[in-house]
Amino acid sequence: MLDAALIELAMLTTILLGGILMGMGIAFRIKKLELAGREEIVQAVMTGIIVGAFVVFAAEAGAASGECGLPGGNTAFINSYSCSLGNASAFIGQANMLTLKASHALGYFSSIVLEFTSTRIQPFQSLKNSAELLGTENAALAAINISIFVQSIIVQQGGRLALEALVPLGLVFRSIFLTRKFGAALIAIGIGIFLIYPLVQSAFLAGFTGQGQQSIAEKLIVMDGFVQKYYSPNYIDINREAYLLGEIEAMSVDDFVGGIYQFTKSLGEIIAVLFVYFLLAPAVSAAATVAGIRGLASSLGSELTITWMGTVV
Repeated sequence: MLDAALIELAMLTTILLGGILMGMGIAFRIKKLELAGREEIVQAVMTGIIVGAFVVFAAEAGAASGECGLPGGNTAFINSYSCSLGNASAFIGQANMLTLKASHALGYFSSIVLEFTSTRIQPFQSLKNSAELLGTENAALAAINISIFVQSIIVQQGGRLALEALVPLGLVFRSIFLTRKFGAALIAIGIGIFLIYPLVQSAFLAGFTGQGQQSIAEKLIVMDGFVQKYYSPNYIDINREAYLLGEIEAMSVDDFVGGIYQFTKSLGEIIAVLFVYFLLAPAVSAAATVAGIRGLASSLGSELTITWMGTVV
């Protein structure tokens, strides 16, 4: 958690400085110096309030932490986000494997050549186009998986950095008059990384945890059905090849084309779901986090003076 000793030292230093300034102002009858001392004491109290509020909120957020969080998760929000990232990566792994197998099958069928006395034909040569489409979709899956991996690193290490470094340093700098706005900016960035971004993203991912995962699981079943029917790990297996050729003879053109269509359609829908939840939603969450950080930095960096409070009252 926060470095309590460092924060206490900064607060005590601010109170001591405020007391010295106020005492000198009273002793030498310098009203501005006395007022400056009082303001520093008020700022020390405000810093204490910020520390208390953050500690309580962080404790409440961590109280509901699930078992799915990765090492370094500090709150239920980060744990929930990490859990969704892990599930999405597992789904991508399954879809990648099925797509590679389907591409292998299509490549095999497209290479089949029928030779006659005077001519030869490749009845499935056009399947190369479908294989290329699968390759493109597989590349899209790989790109999303890279994005998920990067997000996992950022949210885990960023959350730890925010809690252990940015917020404590920000509180120290905020206790000093000359660096108050800089300290407020550090605190705001830390809270944004540690709480705001995981919280907003977890709200988006609530839909993925339920309906999104179920939809992907259903599409994977469709894709697996195609692979089970047409894929062989070793096409030089005479028995397996005879079986596949028998399947080709027994099926109509619509059977095979329909199977390819259902496979590519299911894969495309999986990509769409993952794109919305793990590329589009993080972008929106990042924008909301930036807006929150700016608002917090402005509020925490303002001078909450006795004079200002007097005008409010």
